[in-house]
Amino acid sequence: MTETLAEPAAAATGFQPAEIRTDAPGLRLVRAAGFDDPELIADFTAIAGAGGLVPLFQLPSWLAGVAEHLVPASGGEVRIFRLVDPATGRADIILPMVIAREGRLTVARLLGDGVCDVLGAIVAPHVAMTPETAETVLRLVSSGLADADILRLTHLAREIDGKPNLLALGRGAFLSADAVYPVDIDPASPTAVSTRSGYKSYQKQWRKLERRDGIAIHWLGGEADIVAGYARMIEMRRARFARLTRADLLREDTSSRFYLAMLLAPADRRVAHLAELVVGGRPSGYLYRIDDGRRFSTVICAIDDTAGNAFAPGLLLFTKLFEKALNEGYVAGDMGVGHLPYKLRFASAECRLLGLERGLSATGRIAVAWSALLRAARAWAKQQPLIARLHARLKGHSPTTPKPAARSEPEGE
Repeated sequence: MTETLAEPAAAATGFQPAEIRTDAPGLRLVRAAGFDDPELIADFTAIAGAGGLVPLFQLPSWLAGVAEHLVPASGGEVRIFRLVDPATGRADIILPMVIAREGRLTVARLLGDGVCDVLGAIVAPHVAMTPETAETVLRLVSSGLADADILRLTHLAREIDGKPNLLALGRGAFLSADAVYPVDIDPASPTAVSTRSGYKSYQKQWRKLERRDGIAIHWLGGEADIVAGYARMIEMRRARFARLTRADLLREDTSSRFYLAMLLAPADRRVAHLAELVVGGRPSGYLYRIDDGRRFSTVICAIDDTAGNAFAPGLLLFTKLFEKALNEGYVAGDMGVGHLPYKLRFASAECRLLGLERGLSATGRIAVAWSALLRAARAWAKQQPLIARLHARLKGHSPTTPKPAARSEPEGE
């Protein structure tokens, strides 16, 4: 579906449009008034309609929710930049950002950092995806961040929807610890998810449960059902994480309210959806994902492990939702961020994400140089067998990663 920016959730954020003049050739940097800016709406509609790059996590309805529910709690300020071609008056690139204090530094990030698995720019199809274009964009955007110390871009995939991620082409981009797990849903591909052993195994398990106990997946749609299902998902997740002694970001009320609000957005602008697995009449697992009818990405997984490990409810959920994507002609999907062994039973690859930092002030340049030094030191240490063994011993496990168990169950995202 093609999404517009009509009736934004974050119309009252208080910032005003302003053109930021620069000496850079070609594009002009213009700051949009907000998500209800008519020029921004026209730009987005034109880029999406022409087949440009609109990353799933950069859909305006999701980012508007971030601006409304999460940015105020952080004390940040949203800045939506339009990089306009003077010849057409339309933006070739849209870059929504947030600027906030982090410790003693003022840091500019892409809007959605923290609740978006993959980040990028919204780019018209005729824009050349080259390192030179990336540097022009970064230079222009930096000119609109004169009050920031650091431009810090994270969760940059090398490719988004089969196209190069412009921001990942910037000079000095580095590998991060995060990775995403794309699922090949092209039935004609040799690596399609339907050919994976995990997919086939859990199809059989589904049929067995269908005959024995009764099993179904419900997409929760009405407000009462969504609220009740979301509460059960949170309860499952917290109970499981407590048993695993893992920290859970959804314990923060602000984050929990944000994810629920996105599920309750008006249907024509809703991209967050909650799937509930019911076995033998009992809710046994949930998947929260962003889904625009063509692409999907898993955000949260929760299971009831007090009764569910016998039939791996999380893996059954993934299996049937992959089947839905195959049958309905989806073009892209992934299992979200997080290095967990079970994902490689379905995913076509593990794709490491990139980061990029630019110092915008003297203090910021020192901080960026120090971060680069620490990354280099960590990379060197990983290449030293003695240090690697010592690190593994201190953490209480072998330095070699075990192969995924046949019934490995997701621990939650």
